[in-house]
Amino acid sequence: MSDTVRCSCCICHHYDDNKDPSLWLFCNSDPPYRGKSCGMSCHLKCALKHEKAGISKTGCSPKLDASFYCVCCGKVNWLIGCWRKQMLAAKEARRVDVLCERLSLSHKMLKGTECYKELQSVVNLAEILPLLYTLLEKHFGAALREFMAQQLDAAKQHATAVIASLNAVNAYTEWAPMSDLAKYGLIHGCGSLLPYNEFRLHACEFFKFLSQRKRPTDNTAVEFDSSMMPCMVTLASSNVQRITGDGAMTSQFLQQIRFQKYQVWVMLKLGSLSTKFFTAGF
Repeated sequence: MSDTVRCSCCICHHYDDNKDPSLWLFCNSDPPYRGKSCGMSCHLKCALKHEKAGISKTGCSPKLDASFYCVCCGKVNWLIGCWRKQMLAAKEARRVDVLCERLSLSHKMLKGTECYKELQSVVNLAEILPLLYTLLEKHFGAALREFMAQQLDAAKQHATAVIASLNAVNAYTEWAPMSDLAKYGLIHGCGSLLPYNEFRLHACEFFKFLSQRKRPTDNTAVEFDSSMMPCMVTLASSNVQRITGDGAMTSQFLQQIRFQKYQVWVMLKLGSLSTKFFTAGF
């Protein structure tokens, strides 16, 4: 592809100079879906969000497994080739934001897959989850130091790396074992970011995904419970000043806690916590 070519996404209609083909999807006649194609292209991120692409469960088109509908002509195309490109880009990444973005995209492309579950196992959670925690810890600490030193540009760069790491963490939160998320420090790490305006939204997404997890009914239920309790306490303690001063809000908060048997325990925990919380952001 020529360096001077400018291509328009058929979804957002924006032009990209020197576009990276690995971040685009193309309507083609490649196997396993041969046949006439329109040749149109779109951003991978646009297709992941578009209701007609069939990648998301919430779209108006039936969800496909590791494939997508061309938004222009409706032809079905394979996603696995693009998925491989994301994994290769992640392997060769030299920047934190690139690594985390590619890991996040690769997960979203195969989210809910039944036919390609073995591909998801290519990512070794015992390696990637500790790495993501290390990146969170490293760049969060660096962002604070640079901010305190009034080096705002450097602080912003580290903050961007923290957000990229959080996005990658959230890509695994919906399916990675709860015990692994706890064991590798991600519950604690994301909880530590809740008081900071710059990171609160992304950290809340982490706990939102966890709260939607169903409690298992097999012998892993106890392990699940022991991992879920710190999540509840983290959310409670991060908002204790707002909750304990309002009886109605406290009652409503407790009703929303998934495991009712922990209500008394959480209240006791709240009572023992200091009411001095640092809530300043960047």
